[in-house]
Amino acid sequence: MNGDVYALRHAAFLASRALLFSWRRNLLLVLALAAAIALPLATRATVFAATASLRARAQSTPLVLGAASSDFDLVFATLWFSRSATTPTTGTMADLALVEVDGLALGIPLALGQTARELPIVGTTLDYFTFRNLRLARGAMHATVGQCVLGSDVARTLGIDVGARFFTDPGALTDLAGVFPIELEVTGIFAAHASPDDGAIFVDMATAWTMQGIGHFHDAPKDSDRESGAVIGVTPTGALIAGEALRIQSEPATARAQSFHFHGDLKDAPMSAAIVIPTNAKSEAILLGRFDAARRHDAAQTHPRLIQPLEVSDRVSDRIYGVERLLNAVALASLLATLLVVALAFALGIKLRADELRTMERLGASRARVALFLFTEGIAVLCLATGVALLLAQLAATSAEPLVRWISHS
Repeated sequence: MNGDVYALRHAAFLASRALLFSWRRNLLLVLALAAAIALPLATRATVFAATASLRARAQSTPLVLGAASSDFDLVFATLWFSRSATTPTTGTMADLALVEVDGLALGIPLALGQTARELPIVGTTLDYFTFRNLRLARGAMHATVGQCVLGSDVARTLGIDVGARFFTDPGALTDLAGVFPIELEVTGIFAAHASPDDGAIFVDMATAWTMQGIGHFHDAPKDSDRESGAVIGVTPTGALIAGEALRIQSEPATARAQSFHFHGDLKDAPMSAAIVIPTNAKSEAILLGRFDAARRHDAAQTHPRLIQPLEVSDRVSDRIYGVERLLNAVALASLLATLLVVALAFALGIKLRADELRTMERLGASRARVALFLFTEGIAVLCLATGVALLLAQLAATSAEPLVRWISHS
């Protein structure tokens, strides 16, 4: 027993010295082998973490209401604020009545598609923050038009705090309807929540509508100059008739926030999507049945759709697993090729060290002892490569959230 332990210690000592003597060659072997081993491990870790993140977000959202062209667009827009899916306005506030009828559910409207410094702006109601269990780290909730609350990642990225002001991004020059850049005031910052909410800027629905040019503040006609065209006439009752030259502003300064107003019925105001929270499982089944029947009888396909996000996320996960299987096949072939190259390098190394090995035999080392020394050297390289591969796989797993964001924006 002691002899075996001594032999192992002796072999380990010689192997360590041999590895250090030819450290450049051995470092290349370790890195090549580590990369080949890490590829399938990193793929598995990343895919598992990404699908878990997808499923967790979808599982926390019972139903989604909207009229997007595809289920994927609607779900990724609502849950991950995907810009590619949120640009068009897909419905109106009147659509909420379809799910809130008979008290079957609570609808939380979302106005999406606007950005500030290329970060998503989410217009919603206070019910959203209760539903997502978002808590303020400092400051207070927004109260008037032009105020906003930042996710923790947004505050860190922009380097701003409560009380700061910044402008929203203007719309494209080709958009004739226009997106009004307005100045937002930060009233609060949410605590980190490890979700897409950390990367969003939250405003109320009125502020979101203002950015779309619906809400505004204008000078009172009585304070305007008639010669400028701001006032074009007087009614029989003495009321002034405003003209097209009446100065309109869309910057909701705090002092003017209460004077902001919206023309038309707010039931017709735009809504990108809505999160639907049924009162119970029976209500959910009733709503799904009603919407399914309505869609089947809607030849023009204009009726809003009601979607279960979990089903959509599972379909996305299936696609991700399909890509993973393809990558694993490539990784396996790469690993086998790398093992052959490493084995060839070891064989050539043994041949080049023939004189060294014969010297060991002349000094009294048996063939078994020499073989043990070479075996220990190979195992050491393999263990080092495996350790590096595990580290790389762990680092890859941390990229799961960026992967989900990439999927949601692609």
